[in-house]
Amino acid sequence: MMFGKQLTFSEYLALSMTGWILPASIISLIWFLFGSKPAWHFSLFSLISLLIILVLFLSRLKPDLEPNSKLTSIFLLLFFFVSVLLRLAFVTKVLLPSYFDSASHYLLIKIILGNNSASLLTSLSTNYYHLGYHMLVAFLITALQADSVKVMLILGQMVLAVLPISIFFIINHETKSNTAGVFAVIIAAYGWYMPAHAVDWGKYPALTSVALIPFVLSLAYLIARYKNTLSLQKRWALYILLAVAILISGFIHSRSLVIYGIVFIAWIITTWQQKLSSRQQVVMFFIVIVAIVLEIIFIQQHNVLLLLFDPYIKGTLITAFVLLLSIFAQRSYPQLVLTCILTVGFLLGSLFIPVQGVIPGHANLTLLDRPFVEMLLFLPLSLLAGW
Repeated sequence: MMFGKQLTFSEYLALSMTGWILPASIISLIWFLFGSKPAWHFSLFSLISLLIILVLFLSRLKPDLEPNSKLTSIFLLLFFFVSVLLRLAFVTKVLLPSYFDSASHYLLIKIILGNNSASLLTSLSTNYYHLGYHMLVAFLITALQADSVKVMLILGQMVLAVLPISIFFIINHETKSNTAGVFAVIIAAYGWYMPAHAVDWGKYPALTSVALIPFVLSLAYLIARYKNTLSLQKRWALYILLAVAILISGFIHSRSLVIYGIVFIAWIITTWQQKLSSRQQVVMFFIVIVAIVLEIIFIQQHNVLLLLFDPYIKGTLITAFVLLLSIFAQRSYPQLVLTCILTVGFLLGSLFIPVQGVIPGHANLTLLDRPFVEMLLFLPLSLLAGW
């Protein structure tokens, strides 16, 4: 309704698949606030809601879609279904989710399903976890009348299957190239073993928030791109949607708010950099590169952080190829490329910024932790591959 034919169907498809966690999380929050008791009529309500959404989605299809957009959309759907089959193969014989974090997630989900507010508050006061994910899982368990462990296992793999498609929108809309968008999707899905390995650590909340991050960034991109052409009402609608998406993302995993701060600062710096002379831009670009190299050297000297680059070192050919492509991308999309590179630098730097006394039960924390940064680095690298 806001953009009409300004976006192709493949872009709408990628954007909607990216943002599915937002309405699902809002529904799960409403469900929790109004009583989390299993009921068959709620499952019926969920089914009817999904059918209504599907009908509305199909009604928005344009008969004059570009042929290339149709083919790309078919590819994205096939890619998703193939990815689902491949991801689910990893959990076909798994009895319980790996790692001890999963036990804590399971306990919180059971507390939410039991509608025991006192137990929930006690658990949060001693060991903090991000409730957005747990409410979403509890809602799905209730709506589908499914087993808790199976929902945890399958939801994680479904998130992994959808996540790479989220890269497509920004790349395709900026470059006007379906090939570039599809290439970035493939790199994000199979270039490195992260973030897929995150489920082996029980990092389900972090993974779910990572899946929503590209949607929030896509909204911010659309606002920046069309702020001068959209009506005041549409701009405010986008601002409200962006604010809600950021809040829900933070509810799923609070450290995602740090990511948005990092990307925003990186964008502001690159916007300022574009106003400098050509020589000053080149100097600043090399300063950023040198700073990142120094960060990498410094991180290599800390044993606890050594695993940070493991996925990207084991995928050396892909990483080297992406870095090579980014050199050429710099000529056509200097601001976007520098934003990605600055984001990488800030992600690495956040590992050394102390945050104390913010979360109960965690005295010594940094702005971001090593596993979260490790599973996030694929995102700016995949974008660099697509530019």
